[in-house]
Amino acid sequence: MAILNDADLQELADLGADLLLKDTCNILRNDPIIDALGGSTDNWVTIAAVPCAMIDLGQKAPQQLVNAQQDTSIGYKAFHAPKGTDIRVDDQIITGEISYNVLAPYGETSYQVFTSAVILAR
Repeated sequence: MAILNDADLQELADLGADLLLKDTCNILRNDPIIDALGGSTDNWVTIAAVPCAMIDLGQKAPQQLVNAQQDTSIGYKAFHAPKGTDIRVDDQIITGEISYNVLAPYGETSYQVFTSAVILAR
């Protein structure tokens, strides 16, 4: 016998979303435009605007990397959105003026209350 039925799980997911998902994120997916020669151009399309939360994944200090002769801080984050949000590898998440690449959506679980993924700032 299940500890939580589907209705209980959805109620818990709704409560968690109300309490924790305080930011708004746009999820973008690439829908490339193919030209006459068979080449393609990126075409990022917003597929959803959802409430979200992002949490640093345990780094005390962001990693440093040199990009175009400038120091750039990078850090992995966990992205959380309402249960059932469509998120895939290589999607982009934009919140405010920061853009992130989706590296690894978490797999579905029986008692999942958020849709989650590992993301990295672009």
